[in-house]
Amino acid sequence: MFASVPNLLVSVLQAHFTAARVCTELPANLEAEIAAGRNVIQVNRFGGGGDVITMDTAYMDVDVWAASLDAADTLAAQVASWMRLYLPGHSATVTSGTGTFAACRSQTGMMQRPSGNPDVKRVGGAFTVTVHSA
Repeated sequence: MFASVPNLLVSVLQAHFTAARVCTELPANLEAEIAAGRNVIQVNRFGGGGDVITMDTAYMDVDVWAASLDAADTLAAQVASWMRLYLPGHSATVTSGTGTFAACRSQTGMMQRPSGNPDVKRVGGAFTVTVHSA
């Protein structure tokens, strides 16, 4: 059984980007979190599949929400670089199981995306991550 890749990624990113809130669902108080100076990193799976019983390849969206485009762009660049350079080899245990990230590849660069709120800026990109289940 595959562990939830979004939950694994939340766990690993939260451990590294401690000043931000990392989640799969945006908090109901998003504007208040951002106004208080806490940026939000949101991860969601939008596809992928397993080639073998122990390897899951997931297509992941990673979005950074912040008060300014500069702040969102800066944190997004840090997250993207960290994922490509350091995510492989990190392990996590979540409710659905344990997994180790084996690879991470950018599908798109980080770019400004619509936020639906002029007071909140969003920058995101897509990645392919491969996770080995334990």
